[in-house]
Amino acid sequence: MFDPGSATFALYLDLPDHRVFTDDSRNTATAIHGARVYPARDRLGVIVPNTYLVMIEEASNGDYQDYVFLLSNVVPVP
Repeated sequence: MFDPGSATFALYLDLPDHRVFTDDSRNTATAIHGARVYPARDRLGVIVPNTYLVMIEEASNGDYQDYVFLLSNVVPVP
């Protein structure tokens, strides 16, 4: 748990040969779109407030299933 205050932040994952950021502008040419973030939904398809699925692509096959995280209690800045 952390509170960045008024600062913005991005998530990243250190992989064996590169680092993947949720902020595409920080990614290298080998992982331009290395992460995807989507609002989480429950079984009925209703968005779960302040909860997100974070998916990281390591294998470069485009499935975004190499690392999958559920990030909760996040309040996005408008």
